[in-house]
Amino acid sequence: MVWYNNKCALTYNASQSTHTTGLQSSGGDEDEFDSDQEGGSNIPASPFDLGVARFLAATDDVRNGKFKLIPRIAEGSWVIKQSVGTTPVILGRKLTTQYHRGPNYMEVDIDIGSSTVAASVVNLVYGATKSLVIDMAVLFEGQAEDELPEQLLGTVRLDHMDLGTAPWLDVERGVVSTSEPV
Repeated sequence: MVWYNNKCALTYNASQSTHTTGLQSSGGDEDEFDSDQEGGSNIPASPFDLGVARFLAATDDVRNGKFKLIPRIAEGSWVIKQSVGTTPVILGRKLTTQYHRGPNYMEVDIDIGSSTVAASVVNLVYGATKSLVIDMAVLFEGQAEDELPEQLLGTVRLDHMDLGTAPWLDVERGVVSTSEPV
């Protein structure tokens, strides 16, 4: 994960995944895959594989309806725990989200500042991160019977982070620095 200007970039490196789909697009709708190819080699190994393949082949609008975050404050004040909660959220419906795909990766850029509610929660948590343990899980929402049960794509634990020491990404100049860009 990389943070810059209230944005978080989460990168999924497909070349390091133990999941392989073997799916091929049927050439029609981005959300349809042909699993009845000759030889039966294109049958997905699991609902997870099918969900990943559909997400990767989908349009950004479809992805915005599937990329889910489950937050949890494992250690912290009651006020922050209540503000953040543990309710799953489909991020693309609440925040401006961009997707970048390369040969062996998919990057999801989430603009936390695009929502006043999300920005308020981040500002509340920002000053207290040194006393917090924050757990976040990401997954693709299963929207079809063959994508269930849902499985986690990944998790991250932010353990007593000191954001004051985090480097800044100056997007304009393309450099990382120790001070906030002007």
